[in-house]
Amino acid sequence: MGLWRCQSPSCSEDLHGRLGFDFEADQPKCPKCARTNIPGRPERITKLAVIHYDPPTEEIVDGFKRGLNEWACQPGKTWKGGHATGDAIAVNCPACKKTEIWRKGMEAMGEAVTPPEADFALAVDPETKVIRLADTLGDRESCCG
Repeated sequence: MGLWRCQSPSCSEDLHGRLGFDFEADQPKCPKCARTNIPGRPERITKLAVIHYDPPTEEIVDGFKRGLNEWACQPGKTWKGGHATGDAIAVNCPACKKTEIWRKGMEAMGEAVTPPEADFALAVDPETKVIRLADTLGDRESCCG
């Protein structure tokens, strides 16, 4: 399972206007527009490095707050290798972004975060104009196990 970004403007869901739609999948095929990478053409789907949240502590090292050296999605496990940051905005790990500690990090930076119980997709039936919960893309494994 990998983390990918579709570069299509029509797929972007970013409220700040940044281009791209991130998704987890085995292959580089966008679940929204079905685009894939075509040999010989510029990439439309980019593989992303997973960036985990390493919650900062109050300890200062070289002018920066030192992290806990553990990923928010795997508390209690000291990580070795991989990518992690104490900047909650830069995190793209889907599992880290579901944690309370990541939400608190975002709030500390002045960013609003939708609570999980209020984060769901709606769909409108074009014929009946009835609003309902959207179909999901199915159960997906976390990037972190």
